[in-house]
Amino acid sequence: MSSVKRESIIIVGNGVAGNTAMESIRRHKPSARVSMLSDEPFPLYSACVLSQYVSGQLARERTFLKTMYHYRGVETRLGKTVTGIDLNDRSVKVGREKLYFDKLILATGGEAVKPPIEGMRGPGVFVLKTIKDADELARCEATDGVVVGSGPTGIEVAVALRKRGLRVSLVELLDSVLPMVFDKEAGIRIVRILEKNGVRVITGEKVTRIVRKRGLVQAVETDRRKIGCQMVVWTVGVKPRTDLARAAGIVTGTLGGVQVTERMETNQPGVYACGDCAEFVDPIDKRSYLQFFWLNARQMGRVAGSICAGLVTSYAPVQPGTVLDLFGHTVASIGVTSTGRGGENGTRVIEREAGSVYSRVVTRGGSLAAAQFVGGLAEAGPIAVLIRAGFPLERLPEHMRTHPVASRCGWLTEG
Repeated sequence: MSSVKRESIIIVGNGVAGNTAMESIRRHKPSARVSMLSDEPFPLYSACVLSQYVSGQLARERTFLKTMYHYRGVETRLGKTVTGIDLNDRSVKVGREKLYFDKLILATGGEAVKPPIEGMRGPGVFVLKTIKDADELARCEATDGVVVGSGPTGIEVAVALRKRGLRVSLVELLDSVLPMVFDKEAGIRIVRILEKNGVRVITGEKVTRIVRKRGLVQAVETDRRKIGCQMVVWTVGVKPRTDLARAAGIVTGTLGGVQVTERMETNQPGVYACGDCAEFVDPIDKRSYLQFFWLNARQMGRVAGSICAGLVTSYAPVQPGTVLDLFGHTVASIGVTSTGRGGENGTRVIEREAGSVYSRVVTRGGSLAAAQFVGGLAEAGPIAVLIRAGFPLERLPEHMRTHPVASRCGWLTEG
């Protein structure tokens, strides 16, 4: 009697990309033998809500999206570090084990950037990327904190620490907060909200060192001042985790991620990458992209898992979007800013201030390309749909007649 060998698919990484890949494989190829490996000992959790856990608004257990029950039928090695990949014998090394694969999906994620400045090493310096980071932040008993970097994570951390009662200073190297997702005009309004709620905002300054006394954090020094504090949170960016891939000879791209095609294929046959560790090369414009967004990671994971299961599909990037709650004031952005990639030609900005709500829409080449909102989201839904469709602004009056919900966007055609 002969038996058919089950195809072995190993997934390294237990975040949203790895889990979505796992779910796609189980759905489309249930006969496959799937193994999930991760150095984190936890089931899937949402990195998007970690700041709410730090603030005390959300219980730790509510950050988890899965329990171990959801991994039934999957061989798991959680809390075990993968130390190497051997492409010659198609295996990965986990502790003393060697696990063999027919296909391999790298979903190793990203890690927080920690600049090599004086005083970085030692207690009182934090990042926020994993639930372990959040645990450490939640246990900190400081009264004064400095958050370095005003991207979405930096803003969320500053709000979370303020809600815990800390005196908080937010330091940004550039001259505006949230510079990658909001134009300066929207950023000015965001700063007003933060400062009204007790967050001190400092822009245009570079942190040069962390001052310590007897090993403990005493202050942060910028190129212009000293800020007293007992803790520092670095939120200056994320970089792909690619050590395993590079050591195995898997090609990384110009931006530092594992280079993948629209099918999430690396340069090695049967080896795929997805999520924060992947650098997508657009087949049309040949540009490389790192996309540290939950929706993009999920879409990449779906494609990687489906391809491994034998389906024909490809990755289509999701238009980036950011929504933040600042002390009860909602701010949101979709698409690139007016000064973002490609914004120098044919860009027009349409603004409106209605009461406490500021809206800013960017058109490019006559089509809706981006939008930013401070204080409310009443128009955000329909405008986001039009942006994702690359809708021409000149057709909006006609669209409003056939789609009543689009009437909320009528102000875009005024003047």
